[in-house]
Amino acid sequence: MKSKNCEKGNIHLIGIPSKERGIALEHSIKALDRAKNLLKYKKQVDVVIIEAQNFFVISKLGIGGSAIGKFCIEIKIDFSRKDLRKIIDIELSATVYHELAHLVRENSVGYGNTLLDSFVSEGIFCFVEKSILPKRKIPYIQKIKSEQKLWAKAKKLLGKIKYNHSEWFFGSGKLPNWTGYRLGYLIVEKFTKRNIISLAELSRLNSKDILKGSKLL
Repeated sequence: MKSKNCEKGNIHLIGIPSKERGIALEHSIKALDRAKNLLKYKKQVDVVIIEAQNFFVISKLGIGGSAIGKFCIEIKIDFSRKDLRKIIDIELSATVYHELAHLVRENSVGYGNTLLDSFVSEGIFCFVEKSILPKRKIPYIQKIKSEQKLWAKAKKLLGKIKYNHSEWFFGSGKLPNWTGYRLGYLIVEKFTKRNIISLAELSRLNSKDILKGSKLL
């Protein structure tokens, strides 16, 4: 394992091929620095980058990330991919932006418990990605078939605490894959078109206020 202490946090590289360590470290430090400045986040963050097999990452991206607790970001990369340079140059930074927004929200208002909270929280994280890297195509917020019907169904369940998260976000049931990400992004996008707000403020705003401000209900 190779670790690097920087002003914004600690970067840990586990199982990363030696020829990729330098560039992975450079991009992750720059991304963490940029994200913390934009999101006005001063707490220390540990970023753990791990070599992973293809079934542990998002297949379209070759990378996967998660926020662990309130202070750690874990990023898994499939280093066997032919598009590895694109993954390190673009997707690594995008993943840091997305997951740091997770930590910011977790340490302020929390992720939340209801389906609405999940929609809005994930919508914010995706919106942060899109705002910082506007030309990048994010697979999990692309238009899906019959999304108006899906939104009509979701509106009846927004206040529910007991819901199938895997089905709404990962298509494990009858719903299309990424439905929750897409609907959440649309809520946040509508809100930001009607309200001038920074990414830092947006990341800390209550989900009910965002839904209300979106005028989607």
